[in-house]
Amino acid sequence: MFKKVEYNDIPEIILIESESGGAWNENHFVDSIQAGYPFFTLSSMGHIIGYYVFSFYKDESHLLNLAVKQDHQGQGFGKILIEHFLQETKKIGVKNIYLEVRCSNQKAITLYEKYNFKIIGTRKNYYQKDKKNPKEDGLIYNLTT
Repeated sequence: MFKKVEYNDIPEIILIESESGGAWNENHFVDSIQAGYPFFTLSSMGHIIGYYVFSFYKDESHLLNLAVKQDHQGQGFGKILIEHFLQETKKIGVKNIYLEVRCSNQKAITLYEKYNFKIIGTRKNYYQKDKKNPKEDGLIYNLTT
């Protein structure tokens, strides 16, 4: 079900990123692989339905990206991804986890808060939204484990 990402996974990942409104492009994903960041896909019936990637240094981690394929949202796959992520960070001794999320992404906010992530700040105009509303704030979350 979970596996470490491979370069040939990137086209499927880019489709998920694009349909979820994410800002990452192919270079971001390739750079994450090349940097050696922990990067996992969740698959069902031979197709990637979600992924996440994070960085870490000593006892701190930053969840860089997490997404679920649009037609699989609302089915508990975000929960499965977060739980796997938390297990992976525990294995390497992480004590503090950080992430940013669009202030309009209520599904993600609800998920993170369910796992006791707490808002610690706001990044003004952090995300590019669309041509009518070009900037959107990012909420900074922290979880101390």
